[in-house]
Amino acid sequence: MNRNGSLVALVSGAIWLAGCASPPKLGNLEAVGPEIRSSDRMSGNGWLQVYSATRQYDTGGNTFYYPHTNYVIYDAQGKIVKRVRNHVGIMDESPAVVTLPAGSYKVLAKHPGYGQVMIPVVVSASQATAVHLDGAWQPPRGAKESALVRLPDGECIGFRAEVNSPARAEASKAAGGAKEAATPGAVH
Repeated sequence: MNRNGSLVALVSGAIWLAGCASPPKLGNLEAVGPEIRSSDRMSGNGWLQVYSATRQYDTGGNTFYYPHTNYVIYDAQGKIVKRVRNHVGIMDESPAVVTLPAGSYKVLAKHPGYGQVMIPVVVSASQATAVHLDGAWQPPRGAKESALVRLPDGECIGFRAEVNSPARAEASKAAGGAKEAATPGAVH
């Protein structure tokens, strides 16, 4: 291959890799928040649990475990708040519960179909927010459609942050407006 051919191959490969490194554009999804609709609590700590995609581990003897993959939490300004190891060991199939100050965040986590996705979330004081990215969650019977956050393919990933809350307004601002790559989330 001549020098020009090598340069074209190198540039093409770099462009291809850059495309793989970015979270997919899922549209302007609503922020995921707690299911419980109590008064807006923006002081104190709440909890975040992210059911990210799982990985299969074979421990031998036809025994398999499916721990959740790690993820990163960002603040509204895009600074890393925490890198979360989402399991204790390869036999731990429960996602970690992270204590955070009440506020708006973005979660970069793995979804089995979309790959790495960025999800806006709201953490409220004394409440738990769950983001369901593993494809296994079904909303409870009787849940109002308007209370759910869905991916473009219709998969439900959690509960919408409270409609008229300051926390939701802050989360929407953190999501970056109409064309930001924000995605799935859920709370319960």
